[in-house]
Amino acid sequence: MSTQTRGTARVYHVILRSAGRKPLFTDNCDRSVFVGLVKRYFVDHGIGLAAWCLLDDSVHLLLCAENSRIREALDEVTTIYVGYYTRRTGRKGALFQRRFPTEPVTTEGQLREAVRNIHLKPYNCGISRGVPYRWSSYETYLSARPPQAVGWALGVFGGRKSFLVYHHIESAGASLDTPALLRSDRGADDYDRRMISATSSATLAA
Repeated sequence: MSTQTRGTARVYHVILRSAGRKPLFTDNCDRSVFVGLVKRYFVDHGIGLAAWCLLDDSVHLLLCAENSRIREALDEVTTIYVGYYTRRTGRKGALFQRRFPTEPVTTEGQLREAVRNIHLKPYNCGISRGVPYRWSSYETYLSARPPQAVGWALGVFGGRKSFLVYHHIESAGASLDTPALLRSDRGADDYDRRMISATSSATLAA
């Protein structure tokens, strides 16, 4: 089934990477500022935030909107954050890579896989001891009143119980329903491919 939400809105997995793979955040204050900007400007542009996580040198976002609105919002968020980060740290030069990889997520199977992959990244990168992680949307899926985009994605999983089961299955193999961005052969995406290989066979068995 298609993941189109309403009107011409679509679902996209977007990755913001740092220039030179350097850290994007020095501490939790930086992370809090960035998340606040994302939530504020995405609301202003009518963009649904279905899943997200912050890593040291990248940000993963699962967004519901027209692609043009996503790019406008990302330009605003990154420009404001770079100004803040420069003033705080004195760093000069580019902070983000100029190109933001954006991949459409077109089926419900891809949506479930993308949400899980985003939530498992901190654990598989070794920056979190478990799947719950402060700087991701995982806990939002377990809240009593999740935002609209999260509630919609949660419905694709079939509810919280299925969401939890899907996130905690240990498996191996290669998914046939994983967006191309997550299967990229580029060296920068080696981690993504390893994680998918380790976690995606549940999609084949479903």
